[in-house]
Amino acid sequence: MGHAYTGLANTPDAIFTNPAGMAQLNTGAVSFLYLCPFGIKELAYYSFAGLMPTPWGNLSTGISSFGNQLYQEQSVLLNFSHKISGNIFLGLNIHYMKLQIKQYGSDFSFGFDLGFLIHLSPLLNWGFYSNIINRCLLYTS
Repeated sequence: MGHAYTGLANTPDAIFTNPAGMAQLNTGAVSFLYLCPFGIKELAYYSFAGLMPTPWGNLSTGISSFGNQLYQEQSVLLNFSHKISGNIFLGLNIHYMKLQIKQYGSDFSFGFDLGFLIHLSPLLNWGFYSNIINRCLLYTS
């Protein structure tokens, strides 16, 4: 389905796919996920996401990890999301990413993710999500 969830994004794990989706939630919530495709522990992926509503918007956090001691990707996200109007939502993540490869070392980076979500009708949503919007600044010399 591609990234169709970007237009729905109505659970705590939306922090990973469209940070604006977190603004749709009115109560505290948590999400846990563990995947081990084909039973291969080297491909293991886990994530945790949690949300806390406040009077001025929702605050959320997410943690994810992929891989093992040979190759590992880790992410930590902090999110603020807000309902702009009855059917327009906005979200912003601060995204810490770490990559570690045995015998090659490790590195990390910070980025910002931006998401919008609009309910066009009761049966149709439109979502937009840009991952690491400061990417151009990170890779210029």
